[in-house]
Amino acid sequence: MSSLVIRNSLTKNKEPFRPWKEDSKLVTCYICGPTVYDSAHVGHARNYLSFDTIRRILEGYFGYEVELQMNVTDVDDKIIKKSKELKEDFRVISGRYEQEFWEDLDKLNCIFPTYVSRVTDYIPEIITFIERLVERGYAYEAEGSVYFDVQTFTQAGFKYGQLEPTSVGDTERLMEGEGSWASQQARLEKKSAGDFALWKKSQVDEPGWQSPWGYGRPGWHVECSAMASCIFGSHLDMHCGGEDLRFPHHENEIAQSEAYFEKDGWVKFFLHSGHLHIEGLKMSKSLKNFITIRSILERYTARQLRLFILQHHYTARMNYSEQGMQEAVNVERFFAEFFRNFFALEREWKKKTKMCRGQKYGENGLSSEFRKRKEEIHQALCDDFDTPLVIRSLQALVKTTNLYIQSETIEDIDSTLMTNIVRYITKILTILGLGRPSSEELGFGNEVPLQKYSNQEFVYGLIDIFVDSRDTIRGLLIPLLKQWQKGTALIEKDFSSWSVDRMFVCILIRTVIFLFRIVHFFSEELDACFESFQEKLWLLKDNEDLQAESRKLFATFMSQGSRETEQCLDKLLNLLVKHLESLLTTETQISQSSRVVSGLYCIKTVVFQSFESIFNLLDKLSVVKVSQDDLKSFLSYFSQFLETNDGSEAKQQLLVAAAKCLLRPYLQPTKCILEELDNIRDKKLIEYGIRIEDSSKGSRWKMEDPEELKKEMVAKEQQESAKLEEKKRKQEEAQKRLLEELDRGRVPPHEMFRQGNWQGHFSKYDADGIPTHDIENNEIPKSQRKKLMKEYEKQRKLHENYLRSLNKF
Repeated sequence: MSSLVIRNSLTKNKEPFRPWKEDSKLVTCYICGPTVYDSAHVGHARNYLSFDTIRRILEGYFGYEVELQMNVTDVDDKIIKKSKELKEDFRVISGRYEQEFWEDLDKLNCIFPTYVSRVTDYIPEIITFIERLVERGYAYEAEGSVYFDVQTFTQAGFKYGQLEPTSVGDTERLMEGEGSWASQQARLEKKSAGDFALWKKSQVDEPGWQSPWGYGRPGWHVECSAMASCIFGSHLDMHCGGEDLRFPHHENEIAQSEAYFEKDGWVKFFLHSGHLHIEGLKMSKSLKNFITIRSILERYTARQLRLFILQHHYTARMNYSEQGMQEAVNVERFFAEFFRNFFALEREWKKKTKMCRGQKYGENGLSSEFRKRKEEIHQALCDDFDTPLVIRSLQALVKTTNLYIQSETIEDIDSTLMTNIVRYITKILTILGLGRPSSEELGFGNEVPLQKYSNQEFVYGLIDIFVDSRDTIRGLLIPLLKQWQKGTALIEKDFSSWSVDRMFVCILIRTVIFLFRIVHFFSEELDACFESFQEKLWLLKDNEDLQAESRKLFATFMSQGSRETEQCLDKLLNLLVKHLESLLTTETQISQSSRVVSGLYCIKTVVFQSFESIFNLLDKLSVVKVSQDDLKSFLSYFSQFLETNDGSEAKQQLLVAAAKCLLRPYLQPTKCILEELDNIRDKKLIEYGIRIEDSSKGSRWKMEDPEELKKEMVAKEQQESAKLEEKKRKQEEAQKRLLEELDRGRVPPHEMFRQGNWQGHFSKYDADGIPTHDIENNEIPKSQRKKLMKEYEKQRKLHENYLRSLNKF
């Protein structure tokens, strides 16, 4: 199995990690802490979260015991400057911002240091540290200040510039390291420009302590070396900090400590986190992109921020952006949803069986995928804490597991394997600091957010929801049930004001035409004159005798038994056949008239059976109040169904539309019931953090954060509202286009070239009205005529649509 390798800033290479003490699991680590003069920002968060993760991996995965020391710079030129600006004691300012820093660190879920060393608590130790450097000739006093002598240090055989050799002699960066002490006077006091302050002479109005060199305060670099030596002695296993501290701060720490102990190798591994930029720019208050930890935690959770950071290697430059944070939010949601799905499955397993279900070794591909991803994650952690690869591997494992869940029934899922996968993912995410579960908990540890309510309030609230909802559903169902039980017709019986009789005759005629098309015993002679016959057949829609018989039929249906209804229907059809016989005799000279009459009565029998079925259906539906508009719509759709010659899909849509007209009274209470059930799911239960997911396999419930659920529902409602608005807009546009097309379709195609924009362009036309000669009597070329024929064909289709839109009734 691979061992841990870490990129060492001292050597610029990845090296196997081993503490100074052979075979020891103790790791001593020092990290540069805050200078507490202002609120901590997202750059600090990147640094401390990165090294908190490394500490967690060392302890939780590799089994080391990390003793971490962090300094707090509570006296410094920046603090003194702010003290003068605010006219407050420097201790008040540093105390206030230090308290804020620890609160921020706690909110970020960082493990607190083993040792916290404040500069003001270590003044005697720092003075002693400087005295030894002076005694050994590595430092000198000048005008009440003390400076480290870099030249003497290098002449003694030590190396200065181990971290950034190219930056040695960079005056600008050296001056930045000296802070406000980088004055002209200080530069004159130093032997060399590369020397740096160990002790700074304080002015009367500045904080300071008495020392062998007078009233003053420690320099910035010396505090870390002095305090680290007090805790860990002459060697550190690991030293961490931001990349911006590499030179001169960490370089000067190395020089001071090696000079103090007069031995090299003070730190075995130096680790540096990469720079952080905001939307591609350096963070700066002048650019108004200075983001504090507190402000970012108002918008995102600590876990989301940590996930964002974990998706970048700790040594890499990181660009903070809203898009990147949103991606982290999605990753968190991805894992949380996986855990909730597992808990829902676990509940179902417990309901079905108490047995632990497993499968034979190698029986499914998920086992091998699990082993593969575990090895991949191990290699990533061993390779300089490659957390981006760890997150990607976990996501890949979750995706594969989700596919496995979707492909198996609840009975066939290997619950043992699933539990092991969830336990492993929980372990790795916990090691990375992405949750605070106890050792027995799976997931992030907050999938059951009951903290808003007591257990009794939670249970009572749910009972109230279901009792109230039950009352609502009973109120919808009981009246409908009573109507069925009474079995009395609730359809209005006064049809005198209805126009259904004429519509019914039209349906009968269309039924006959429909059957004529599919019956095979008619002669070719009849087929030849069918169009003419069809036109005459439509004249029967205004036949008063047929309408009168139709009216009697409906009255009989509503007031008499089924036997009387059958007799009325038979009489109506006999009358229709009689009229059809006369039309056939007039339109065709058919010698085999007996065969035709026989065919008509055969059709009559089929029509009778069809309409008998329809009336039986209406009789069954009569317990529900069918409105006049619904009945008219039914007859209209059904007549179009019989008339339509289009493909089966169009006819099917018309038949479905007709059925909906009769079923509409059932749809309304059903719709109300479904709306109430959705209201339970989308409004009431989310108050308690309960999400219900409906699917074809049944519903599944999960526990989530109520506030997050509410936000999600608000976003969902906004999306639905936007969709409805977009749908309405498209419908209005479609209706507008349809009206425009219908308006254009008013003109018959054979007249189109004689009016409008075409008028005055042509002199002769063919039988269809298509131009053959232009206005100067020249014959129109074939290419132009083809275009005109296309325009004609377009107009023909528009005109047909226009005619179909007209109500024949």
